[in-house]
Amino acid sequence: MKILITNFRLAERTASEIYARDIAKALVAGGNTVAVFASKKGAIASELEECGIPVLEHPSDVPFQPDIIHGQFNLETITALLSFPDVPAVFMSHGSQQWRGQPPRHPRILRYIAHSARVGDWLLNQLGLSKRSFLLVPNFIEMDRFQEIRRLPEEPRRALIYDRGTAPGRHLDAIHQACRYAGIELDVISELVGKTSTRPEVLLPQYDLVFAAGRPAIEALASGCGVITLNGGQIGNLVTTDNYEAIRDCNFSLDDQRKGQSQTVEEILLEIQKWDWRRLAPVPRRVREELDTKIARTRLERLYRKTIRDFADNPVDPRDEFPALAEWLIKMADQHHAVDSGFLAIQNRVSSLRNDGRRTEERKDKLAQQLEAEKEKVRAARRLLNDGNLVHRGLRKRIEGEWKEIAKKGDDDHFLPAAKSASSIAALKPKPKSSFTENHLLTEENGFVFAEGVATNGFEKGLPPAKFPDKGEAKVRFGIELPR
Repeated sequence: MKILITNFRLAERTASEIYARDIAKALVAGGNTVAVFASKKGAIASELEECGIPVLEHPSDVPFQPDIIHGQFNLETITALLSFPDVPAVFMSHGSQQWRGQPPRHPRILRYIAHSARVGDWLLNQLGLSKRSFLLVPNFIEMDRFQEIRRLPEEPRRALIYDRGTAPGRHLDAIHQACRYAGIELDVISELVGKTSTRPEVLLPQYDLVFAAGRPAIEALASGCGVITLNGGQIGNLVTTDNYEAIRDCNFSLDDQRKGQSQTVEEILLEIQKWDWRRLAPVPRRVREELDTKIARTRLERLYRKTIRDFADNPVDPRDEFPALAEWLIKMADQHHAVDSGFLAIQNRVSSLRNDGRRTEERKDKLAQQLEAEKEKVRAARRLLNDGNLVHRGLRKRIEGEWKEIAKKGDDDHFLPAAKSASSIAALKPKPKSSFTENHLLTEENGFVFAEGVATNGFEKGLPPAKFPDKGEAKVRFGIELPR
């Protein structure tokens, strides 16, 4: 058969791109002629071209007239149908809720495919399909790559988070803590933590327990590892012989009821403690028997032939395609408006954040100026303090010198000219701030620095009698005006 596969890009290692690559290679290995149409080419396209499979950015460049179109993503599928008006198609849904993944209705799309029962139910409800128009083809891997199969221990000792969408945060921290409690060493392989692997067949056999979903979970099981399903950092169930079929039909992922629920360390630890190698050991054998690329290729080839026969028996009138195309375009217009609204909301949010950022920068500059002004005040106060200390030390020396002279001469003729009137001296109530000897206190009042001490032996003239006890002592003060 001549088969044209479509995908919106072949540049990243996403699930749909890896699926397109592997199914193209498998179909070629089965003797079919295959080309791939993708709007954007990259690393995955290069891998296919190295195998001799043409990857084209326009369907008119396909080097043959296809017998059937295997469509993935609506825009590329409709483009291929318009380019080849007499060719039937099947559409493979990966369950994407984004506008590109919305399954289109078209008279020449005779079958729809899903890799899980959940996606199949979504397709049936979304399009109102009959069961006859739907086929479940479980996900698959190239088993020949996975030759090394690990033998499971009594208890897991090494574990790996193998999920491209797991990011650092609450869920990842909970898994780390649960593994630590269980005595398990944990590693992480995820694009969001900057670690990837292109050789899972070498990486996975090094681990007893792997947290994964979808194709990575199949790869881990094929390598003999125990697997706990994982989606976006949230864990599901340990895959055992009891629940294998149910989890396989969910593409080894979480069911919708469990998505978004918070999980405690205790809940994760309980799932780890379900480990029983006797119930885990048979699972890798079933995976290797049921989920090989060759099995999926056989099922798809059978579906292609049946679709081609049905189309030949019941050809579609081209005029019937126009209403379907019009309906699809209207649907895409609605999606386009929704995307535009989303972009507009994002632009408004970005603009708002920029304005907030500018206001923050302005406030930051203002605060920086205020801070600098306060620093300048502190520097000025320090300069004033230093100057004041110099003045204080000079005055102190002067006061001490004059006090010593008064004490030395012992007469009030020297003292009284330097002191204020007796009444004003008696009225002052100084609050000493520092002392320079036991009997000398220094205080500042009204622009004067005063020295206060005890004068003895005849300092009676002109001073209030109450200040002089019989023993001939008096408290005296004299002042020196501060420099201006």
